[in-house]
Amino acid sequence: MEDLMLVNASQADKGTIFNKNIEEFRAIYSEIETLEKKRAETQGVITSNMGAFSTLVSASQQDTAKQQFYQQLDQAIGYYNEVMNMLHQANQFYTQLSDYLTKLF
Repeated sequence: MEDLMLVNASQADKGTIFNKNIEEFRAIYSEIETLEKKRAETQGVITSNMGAFSTLVSASQQDTAKQQFYQQLDQAIGYYNEVMNMLHQANQFYTQLSDYLTKLF
């Protein structure tokens, strides 16, 4: 943001600042793509094992230690989904920021 203010004040070259920001965004996009691939793979594993997991959970309803374990596992999956949602929102933010920077250039 400081760089954009310098460009606006004609204290920095627009093209140089634009290229610098584009490179930073490309690195971030690369990380997000890697995380998105891992998320998709993990979701595939979860989906493929959901039937067996549900059967196991229903069979072990009487074991409180197992129930507690599954509750913790469910909570961990909830946190995972929350983090993935945040990553998705970050991706949208950087996409919009990139669009704005492109329009400025």
